[in-house]
Amino acid sequence: MPVDTPFLTLDPNGGGQGVPAYCYCCCSCFTAGTPIEKDHGTWAMVQDLEAGQTILAAGADLKWQATEIKFRSGPTSSADIHGLILIFYQMQGEAAPRQILVTPGHLFLLASNGRLKASQYLAPGDLLAQADGGSAKVILGILNDQPVPTSIHSLALVGDYDGSNLAGHLVNSNGIVTADYEVQVHFEADGATALGAEQELPPEIGTPEYAALHHGPAAMALVTTALPSVFGGVNHNLVTVPQSAKRWLTADQAQYLASTVKFRSLGDPSPRIAAQRVIGWARTVYPNLVFLVDWRSTEPNVSAFVSDGQSFVVISGAFLRLPGVFSELALIALTSMAERLGGRNCVCDADYQAVAYVLRRMVTDTVYVGVVSRGLEQFGALCKLFGVESAADLDPCANPGIACRQQTMTNALSFFGVPACGVPPPTGLRLEKAVLSAARDVLSVTFSLPVEKTSGQNVANYSLLPAMAIASATIDPANAALVRLSVSGAVGSGSMVLLAERVVSQDNQPLAADGNHLLVQLA
Repeated sequence: MPVDTPFLTLDPNGGGQGVPAYCYCCCSCFTAGTPIEKDHGTWAMVQDLEAGQTILAAGADLKWQATEIKFRSGPTSSADIHGLILIFYQMQGEAAPRQILVTPGHLFLLASNGRLKASQYLAPGDLLAQADGGSAKVILGILNDQPVPTSIHSLALVGDYDGSNLAGHLVNSNGIVTADYEVQVHFEADGATALGAEQELPPEIGTPEYAALHHGPAAMALVTTALPSVFGGVNHNLVTVPQSAKRWLTADQAQYLASTVKFRSLGDPSPRIAAQRVIGWARTVYPNLVFLVDWRSTEPNVSAFVSDGQSFVVISGAFLRLPGVFSELALIALTSMAERLGGRNCVCDADYQAVAYVLRRMVTDTVYVGVVSRGLEQFGALCKLFGVESAADLDPCANPGIACRQQTMTNALSFFGVPACGVPPPTGLRLEKAVLSAARDVLSVTFSLPVEKTSGQNVANYSLLPAMAIASATIDPANAALVRLSVSGAVGSGSMVLLAERVVSQDNQPLAADGNHLLVQLA
């Protein structure tokens, strides 16, 4: 598992000195193979450094002196790491550009203003501070979606960082100045303003907005000639989801979120890792479905479709990066869409089946309630972003509405069934009621819809068991859903069965297979 995966850990002082607290810990760090200057002109790869050794460190004044390493953490073996950022930069006096591969959030010192800037916001033209006092020009940043075989290493120097004085916490990494782990932690805890970073941040590396601004011919030429082969080129969407695909959120809901919500960083690895875990659980129940994470997709949705006989469920990166969406809601959404592929065409029916039955098979009883409860909390927070829905837009099958879906999933916890708002009216023409007159000579038959005259008045389309003669069939002139059959031969008490065939409604709907017969009580 990658070192930058957020781990749930117990910090003995997380709630204050001597007060333990649980927290998620990760780092914004170097990758293996990054050269760090140990002494003037002497370099070591970051993975070879150890606690107690000294390297050169400085503050914003770039006065370098030997400083002891507090710790260097990171594995000795490589793993496949997603979401790394490769920065191309041009050092003064050098013909060829250099590269540095880091995680999102790694902090670089700007030569232009002495501020720190996170790697994902570096843009062409930014001037990075060189360790010798010069400035290196950023040429391009690339965010890689494909796994890169490497390892992640954090480097902390002795001495606590107080939030203002960078002395002893800046290092020379491949000729440019970056911050150590102590500063990274402060940045993550207190945000960009604590370090004087820009309030209006530019587009992140890897986003369509960044590409539109900076992926010109010169940049693409650089990518073609200098991009490491493991990066596989500039990334695009993994899959084209057809317009006919089923979607967990409506198109309007997804479009609204895409245009109004501030998404979590494209370089944040935690949503992608959570999705892979969730997909692993889903595969235990749906081994024949292909589950994919399309990290570059900008439509915040979960989609399901069939292509060339193979069923796919695709969860987009935009959905995973929605604020407040975590593994629990992702699991509910994935499972619901798998049920849609399985034939549950109505939204609430699929949601109910997923929560009431499938998730109980997927996780243990002790975990189930917590997963669903947290998933519903996340869905509730997401729903607040949509505002008031128009009743005219709702459909009990295709779009039952947010409130109805919330009630459906809540009901599923207790097996209370799908609420009426999520159950569509019966489709097709149906027999609803049949009453035999006291004289036993007229059977009044009520259909669910107005009946077409020719088929409704054809006596050959009706039969009774035990057999009775049907002399005529007449549609009531004031109520076309009512047909009166003139009958004879009713004997005894009990009941008989009315069967209707080939009768159609005025809008040409045929009789439903489960709505073409009725039990008639004999007085």
